[in-house]
Amino acid sequence: MKSHGTRIRDWGSQMKKHAEMMDQVGTVRQLLQSVEARQQEVDQTKKDILHMQQQINKTTTQWKHLTTTASQSKENNMLQQTLQKQTTKLKQDVVQAHAYWKKQWAELNKRMHKYKSNRVDELYATQVTIATLQAEHSNIKVTCETAVKEAIHRQMEKLTQNSRQCLSVRLTNTPQNSKSTWNGRQSLP
Repeated sequence: MKSHGTRIRDWGSQMKKHAEMMDQVGTVRQLLQSVEARQQEVDQTKKDILHMQQQINKTTTQWKHLTTTASQSKENNMLQQTLQKQTTKLKQDVVQAHAYWKKQWAELNKRMHKYKSNRVDELYATQVTIATLQAEHSNIKVTCETAVKEAIHRQMEKLTQNSRQCLSVRLTNTPQNSKSTWNGRQSLP
């Protein structure tokens, strides 16, 4: 069985490990904040893609309207070419934005998967360690309190025994013909 000193040193070592695990929890929180920031970027990219898609739809509608109603004049031909160029460019922008969003989303999923696979077990282990340390602390406290009570009880018994021995010696050494002293001794507990 471990001595009280060894158990207390072990408890101190466990507390040090607990502090290191809490530092790891702080690192996990920073990763979560980074993931949230990346998620905001992804959401903004989605909004940009939606806006571009709306512009494409609007431009396509204008282009169809012009092709059905415009004459064969040079001005209308130039306008039609301009609209076609704008539509092509917008489609390219949408493709690029979608590729960027897809890349960001893949990176986000990768980070989340890494977080789930590596950090969840560590957090669970930290919780188990904390619970173990709390139980160990309670056991040490009870053990120390019991040891103190036992030591006090032994000292009290020793003092009581010494007092009885002293009283016995005094009674033995008291003259039998000394009535007043003898009566005084009899009154002692």
